[in-house]
Amino acid sequence: MNKKVLLWIVGVATVVALFSYLSISGTPYECRVTIHFAGAEITRTGAGHDKQEAIRTAIESACASLGLNMADDIRCERSQPIDLQCQEPSSGY
Repeated sequence: MNKKVLLWIVGVATVVALFSYLSISGTPYECRVTIHFAGAEITRTGAGHDKQEAIRTAIESACASLGLNMADDIRCERSQPIDLQCQEPSSGY
């Protein structure tokens, strides 16, 4: 086998292994938020690699499910949740 081809295969395998490791490493945070906006109250769960990302994902999901126009969706996403519960990742040990 040509040396260049072998190096190319090893490089691709390394990149694939790195992406696989990064995608399965660590347990994400999970947060459940309840939003009250425009007379509606909705609860959604979101996950993320840190607590803020999990909260933001849950809020965006809740507001998106209300079917608001763009301006109201932005206002909804900026509102404070009336309930917030987050579960930190377990260490796995």
